[in-house]
Amino acid sequence: MDLIKIKEAIYQAFSKNGYSISKFSIFIPNSTTIKVEKKDNSVQVLFLNNLPAVKTKKLFLSIKAEVEGIILGQDGGSIKLKHFPDINFSYNEDTSEQRFGSPPLVNLEKIKQEIATQYPDNKRKTVAELALNYANEWATLASNGGVDFKQCDEKSKNQLYQDCKNFVYENIINSKKVEPKSSSVALILLYFFLPAIINWVVKRFLDQLVKKPSLYFTA
Repeated sequence: MDLIKIKEAIYQAFSKNGYSISKFSIFIPNSTTIKVEKKDNSVQVLFLNNLPAVKTKKLFLSIKAEVEGIILGQDGGSIKLKHFPDINFSYNEDTSEQRFGSPPLVNLEKIKQEIATQYPDNKRKTVAELALNYANEWATLASNGGVDFKQCDEKSKNQLYQDCKNFVYENIINSKKVEPKSSSVALILLYFFLPAIINWVVKRFLDQLVKKPSLYFTA
């Protein structure tokens, strides 16, 4: 993609309809800083502040995902999303065969049963099930972007765990399904219960996804 087309794409991203690329629509806020770098075989568009939002109607949940940059090559490129592995795409891919929303190879019902046992009270159970749903959407999006969870080495798995955990946390605290009634309850939720619940759920989810238990950092 040449610089003229990149300029046109950026203008579209500032519009109310956004810029559609692969399976995504990207919306750039009115005030942001953009850095464009020309490499040998690609162009990198980097967003330095007020990160653009990315949306897709194919997911089950309304998610918050932010774009850190886009790499445009000759035949395709990749989208750098915050808290995600790079999402690869081809300019010629058939978007009519999008698989967004299809569940990864994880037995969600089994994890839900474990959640019911681990968190019998309704409040924590609701948070845990929401965390599971967001983890599922994160994995679906990542796998559609080319991530093969079974082929990841231990270092990559640890990074995936951190990415998934951070993504789930950010979306839950912005979810209308989790709205504390007081500031004191909010502090307890954000700093004590929520991180612990998300750690527990995400570890079990990813252990199933890679089909073998692994040791993940929980800090």
